[in-house]
This record gives sequence, C-alpha cells and structure tokens, in this order.
Amino acid sequence: MLVKVEIPPYKEHQFERGMKVNKILKELQLNPESVIVIKNSELLSPDDWVEKDDEISIRSVISGG
Repeated sequence: MLVKVEIPPYKEHQFERGMKVNKILKELQLNPESVIVIKNSELLSPDDWVEKDDEISIRSVISGG
C-alpha cells in the first residue's frame, strides 16, 4: 500500500501487506491522536483495515476555536 504522510517531513511509504490503521501509525511512529487517516475521501478509524493495494493519506489534526 502507498502511504502519503502529508505532515513535515513529507514522505511516501510503501507497505507490501495490508494492515490495520493503528499498526501503520505505530510503524511510522505517529501518534494516532494527532493525525487523521484518509482513504478515498473517507476518514478511517484506528481499527479499520487497509489493503495492500490501497492508497491512504495521513494528515495532521487541526483544531481551532
């Protein structure tokens, strides 16, 4: 699967097998509470499965008041 990390440093990672979102974030050493994961314009939860042929994007969570 192709993982595009859209937070500095901007990088792309390739994984050869499918896995859960929380495992991807752990592999990339990203805090699940500070990012959102998107596939086909849909937000994914930490328990969602990503297939090896999927492409996902990881972005920083932004909140304001």
